[in-house]
Amino acid sequence: MFLKPSDLRYLRAKKDSAGNLHFFFQQIRDGQLVAGSMLKVHVQPNGEVFAVTATADGRNVGYLFNYRDPEKIKAIARRDGEQLQNLNEPTLTYHISGSDGRLRISYECLVAGTVAGAPTVETVYIDADSGKIVETRPTIQNLAARKIYGPGSSVCGLVSEYGTPPLLRAEGGSASTTTLANTNYDHLGTVRQYFYDRFGRRGMFDIPPKVGDEYIYSTINFTPFYPALNAAFISPENICYRKTQGDPPRPNAGTYVPYNLEGQLVFGPDVSGVGISPANALDVTAHEFTHGVTYTESRMNYFGESGALNESFSDMLGAACEIYAAGGTIGTNAWQIGNGLRSNGLPFRYMDSPTSDGESTDFYPERSTANSDNQGVHFNSGIGNLFFKLLVTGGTHPRSKTTVNVSGIGILKAEQIVYHAVTDYSTPTSGDFFETFRAQTILAATALYGSGSNEVQQVANAWTAVGVMPKAGRAIGGSIRSWVGTGSEVQILSIYLAGNSSHSRTLIFRAIGAGLGISGNLANPQITVYKDGSYLDSNDNWATHASASSLGVYTPANSNDSAIYRTNCTPGSYSVVVSGVSGGTGICLAEIFDVGGDSDVYMQNAAGRAKVIPPGTLANASILGGLVLSGTPTGGGSVANNVVVKSAGPSLAAYFPGNYLADPRIDMTAAGFPGLNPKTSDDWQYDVNNSSQYALWNACQSIFLISTPYEPTSSWKEPALHGMPVPGAYVAVVDGVGGTGGIATVEFYLLESPQ
Repeated sequence: MFLKPSDLRYLRAKKDSAGNLHFFFQQIRDGQLVAGSMLKVHVQPNGEVFAVTATADGRNVGYLFNYRDPEKIKAIARRDGEQLQNLNEPTLTYHISGSDGRLRISYECLVAGTVAGAPTVETVYIDADSGKIVETRPTIQNLAARKIYGPGSSVCGLVSEYGTPPLLRAEGGSASTTTLANTNYDHLGTVRQYFYDRFGRRGMFDIPPKVGDEYIYSTINFTPFYPALNAAFISPENICYRKTQGDPPRPNAGTYVPYNLEGQLVFGPDVSGVGISPANALDVTAHEFTHGVTYTESRMNYFGESGALNESFSDMLGAACEIYAAGGTIGTNAWQIGNGLRSNGLPFRYMDSPTSDGESTDFYPERSTANSDNQGVHFNSGIGNLFFKLLVTGGTHPRSKTTVNVSGIGILKAEQIVYHAVTDYSTPTSGDFFETFRAQTILAATALYGSGSNEVQQVANAWTAVGVMPKAGRAIGGSIRSWVGTGSEVQILSIYLAGNSSHSRTLIFRAIGAGLGISGNLANPQITVYKDGSYLDSNDNWATHASASSLGVYTPANSNDSAIYRTNCTPGSYSVVVSGVSGGTGICLAEIFDVGGDSDVYMQNAAGRAKVIPPGTLANASILGGLVLSGTPTGGGSVANNVVVKSAGPSLAAYFPGNYLADPRIDMTAAGFPGLNPKTSDDWQYDVNNSSQYALWNACQSIFLISTPYEPTSSWKEPALHGMPVPGAYVAVVDGVGGTGGIATVEFYLLESPQ
């Protein structure tokens, strides 16, 4: 992300039912808003920041602007083989690509017309250097891209001007002579009341209504959709009340331009001649309304995985609204979206059995990766739909893709969790959005029902049941190899276990000196273990400890080395202090391994303290900090973690006057640390030529980590790095700039917890 507070523009704030505040920001660059960006800071009632969710990127970008001709750019936006026309002149803008989350300089073009025979209005982003389309964002979000043809098979043409359609019924007015208008009017009233009763929401924009002010616009018999049985939401600007408008004149040819770009629900005509229209369906009406809520609150991009979740969220609340209208009864057809609309009586989608429609997916490892359907926004919505159904009713995967048995939490809790996940925590896009949304729903459940609650556990279970696994890998080991002295120059390694205070993990503490097999090693190390500063255990020579038989593969090879196997390690800080027997000194490796236990307890950080010995004084005398991450990618998803690595030296001056490392440096060149650039750090605010500031100034000092321990507080002459490591072992080498020595730390912080 790499942002400074000055890179953000405050948008608004909202308070949820648990009293948490959610602050909305958009990224700015050179004084202009960055398209596709959003950052949300989540603050507990006590003022503590507990999470940040963001689509943002503060890296510098350099461009040659190889493409400058507006006509060529507009031609690229129109795309060969499609019936599209330009609606504006290309505009240069910063924008964040939904495909990879990168900041780019792009031309923004608005086009309208038809793509594959369906009407569309799209914002197209074209890279200013390569001239390639890097992103297309539809502003019409359809219920279904699949067409159900009635009599005839021709696609109706589109026109640019056909006037304002006649008003059939307005708020508080008399009933219309058009039955479908009255049905749609009543459905909008039910939807509006549902959102107010369940979430305290007054409209799509959640603006207190004023008589004669804004409306929720709805158009029935929307003929540009003919002959497809379809409904859609067109992105709003101002919406609050409802208004149902009628049938525009039948178009003949040309390009469709919406007559109302303030926000529009549109429902296609009866294509079968037997009275079937999407406007007849309450769940379809709620589905399209929910698209407006999503647009207002999180701007989930309508393509790829974020688009699939955008669709799925609309299905979730569409079904929930029908259940609300039925007095809370979950009927036979509650999980069938658009039931009875097709001439054959079949629904658009089955939330309880997504693959029954012959196109949708229900298991993340089997998701569609095709370019059609805006990269699978409808096909892959079945994954989120099944998650929600299982969360409500409980059960297992209908095709036995997993064996997880979810205990249902009911519709009232489930709808609150997904609603607050989207409105409070979600942002426009992420390359692995299903995994990200899993974490966001868990954040929402935690805020609503408490950490470690059954609701949180069932959210995790329901996602696992559909193959969406945690994004964050688990830390299973921390280590430090350094010179061990006496007094203040002993070696210390600490980890912090976070999570459920009633549960525990099993830890192994080791000191390997005699078994290192290097010159200058510590011949006989001894260890003392503390929890939260209080004595816990100690050992000299591993075989003499009562737990020796439990060490297994962690048994040291040399009898002079030390080790302790300890069960029931509940959350807290664990430290192992390594010293030499009878005042011995030398190089030693201290290790703490997490070897098992309850999954809701996890290692959150690992840190070591020791003395760096100047080169030439003693070989192998830098500090080597180690971190081991585990995790198995499932279904092609990534398992990784946000990790900050830092070292303290000057900030230790008060504790070790005259014996601290004045200018520490971190080198992870050999660590294979993914996403790490640069791989070395000296002065944390001035890395990378004082420009992009890739270290902590960007990764951790920005607004989402205020009041956290990651920011060096005492000196800019301390190093810090940020990366996204996948499972593996990583080593950070800490030494002194200019060959200096002194006491320093090496610290690893995991910014995401395994779910």
